[in-house]
Amino acid sequence: MAIARNAVVHPENLARSRWHQVASPPDGPRKPCAGANPDLSRFTLTGKATSAFRAGNAGHINSSVRVYANAGQASLTFQATATPKALRCIGTGMLRDFRAAGLKARIAAVRVYPHVALASQGAAYQVIFALTSSRGKTDALPIDVFVFQAGRAIGAVSFTAVIAKRDEVGLTRLVASRLFNS
Repeated sequence: MAIARNAVVHPENLARSRWHQVASPPDGPRKPCAGANPDLSRFTLTGKATSAFRAGNAGHINSSVRVYANAGQASLTFQATATPKALRCIGTGMLRDFRAAGLKARIAAVRVYPHVALASQGAAYQVIFALTSSRGKTDALPIDVFVFQAGRAIGAVSFTAVIAKRDEVGLTRLVASRLFNS
């Protein structure tokens, strides 16, 4: 648990005047998505941690780390979960969340960047949602997700309407480096 807690994003990693730590999203089961729910029961999870931050109405940074018994288990878990089907599942789940909050929403664009050089294995996804207010005004809400395997851990850092890509990548690399150094 200590490895995971040390690796996630911490308040001192962000501009204090803009970002405020908030409760992490629940880590419970979501409605299953076809083809995106691999059986991971054979793997031993030895630690996990999350952190979440908010700036204004739309800016969010979420980070999570899961530590496995060994690098082989982490690698197989990454290969089973960092897939385009998982991205579709994330997008569909977020659409449900937006609609449950009374927003008209649709997915405007999706990009998959496989083999991102963050760690042993890495991928990046971007989903851009079009949210329409009750007055008919439509705004774009981009969400960038970076996932990676570093040693015996899998990390994920997501950014909603956040900052420059170089800052997103830098923060993600920070989390990955903490896992390599643990």
